Amino acid sequence: ASWHEPTNWSPAQVPTWADNVTINGGSTYYPAIDAAASCANLTVYGGGVVNISRGSLTVWQNYDNYGTFMTSAYLMEWLSPTLDVGGSLIFRAGSAANLSTNARVNSIIRVSSHLNIYSGANVQLTRGSLYMVGEGGPSIWVESGSGCYLNDLIIQKDSGYYVSLSSDVTVGGSITIVSGELRA
Repeated sequence: ASWHEPTNWSPAQVPTWADNVTINGGSTYYPAIDAAASCANLTVYGGGVVNISRGSLTVWQNYDNYGTFMTSAYLMEWLSPTLDVGGSLIFRAGSAANLSTNARVNSIIRVSSHLNIYSGANVQLTRGSLYMVGEGGPSIWVESGSGCYLNDLIIQKDSGYYVSLSSDVTVGGSITIVSGELRA
């Protein structure tokens, strides 16, 4: 079901930057994002899915995930499905993040505040890049024993700010510091 189809929502209108969006589990269809989409806050409950295939999703505040976040792609296209979170991105117990393993896809996740991963979450960002951006001292926090795999980590913080990294994070690709600093 397309994010951009008004009849897929209650009330029957496509969410805007000012709307808080809730996606429940137990549905037959879940939002597929194939163009630019946005909302204020996004909560995805267990069994719910958000899939960015060809477009981008901007969550202006917080994305609280109990369900599944994924990127996918059509086989013959070069794509960069993008998730921008202006606040915190939270993966709760039972949630998952699955980025496309298609070599033509470079998934991008940008987080302006915190990335929190709780025990029981399955966050394996095996392709693409995680950007920690903006001002403030956000962190990548992974609850002990849960583990997290990142492909590439890019730090692009305002001058004088840093990203702190908990011990249960594996970066399998590269760590690039454009600005700011990394504290482990």
